[in-house]
Amino acid sequence: MSDKPTYQLSVRLNLQALVGRINRALEETSRFVSMAMLLPRDAHSDGAELGKQGMLVRFNSGLIWSNEEAHEAWKQWIVKNGFRDISELVSSVMEEAHAILSFYALLDKQLAGEQLLSEELAKRDKDIAKFHRSSLSDKLDWLLGQPSFSVSAEKQEEVRSITAARNCIAHRGGVVGPKDVTENGKLVVKWLAVDLALKNGDVEVPFEIPKRVEKGDVLVSRVVRRTKEFSVGDRVIFDEKEFSEIAFTIVAFAQAIAGSLQASGEARGLEFKSPAAEPPTGDNE
Repeated sequence: MSDKPTYQLSVRLNLQALVGRINRALEETSRFVSMAMLLPRDAHSDGAELGKQGMLVRFNSGLIWSNEEAHEAWKQWIVKNGFRDISELVSSVMEEAHAILSFYALLDKQLAGEQLLSEELAKRDKDIAKFHRSSLSDKLDWLLGQPSFSVSAEKQEEVRSITAARNCIAHRGGVVGPKDVTENGKLVVKWLAVDLALKNGDVEVPFEIPKRVEKGDVLVSRVVRRTKEFSVGDRVIFDEKEFSEIAFTIVAFAQAIAGSLQASGEARGLEFKSPAAEPPTGDNE
């Protein structure tokens, strides 16, 4: 019999906290992007004011921009930083999922009557550190390779396409190259959105603010999928509404992951105080 110390697992999981944290962070990012992109075009000058003394710093790089060019460059920079935040949050969600699935693997051994040794816990820590260094695509591939984990093909397609757009923006200045092509010779980005409509009997019209609501009108919300295509040589750009919808898509992805983790935990006898939120689908009135 081994005289090495053994361990008994005891852990509390709060998957709602995971979804809530991601939701809050994405809402902040979406608001920042919207606020910045809605600045007036003449808000961009050829210098930068620093400090309370109103000091103006100018650089002699030969860069000359019109207000229009400065505004477009500003929007691209804002989108780049917004996608960086999205990328980090997607990575964070998948790392949380990896840590929980790794715990489940140890729990399975414990439930089977096996002893848990310090070497196994140390290996788990090393695996978590290795997973942290993996690419987003490799992280998703690892998760999907686990028998007790699943995310719909649509969710996979959306997050992979958003990641492809992020890679193009981060590594190629947003100009689509051959490495960025995903479908039919183009970079195709897919995400979720919520469309609103007013329904009165069999008649349905899009709802946009301001909009007069008549007696008998019913507000209908519908989750739809949007698609945007970029050819090689095109510049990848999204407006503030599209970016907000992309952030919403990542929240839905986090909800799907939490739901899968909860189902897997419940199959092992774990109890959760509140159910993980379901990703939005279908129509609502």
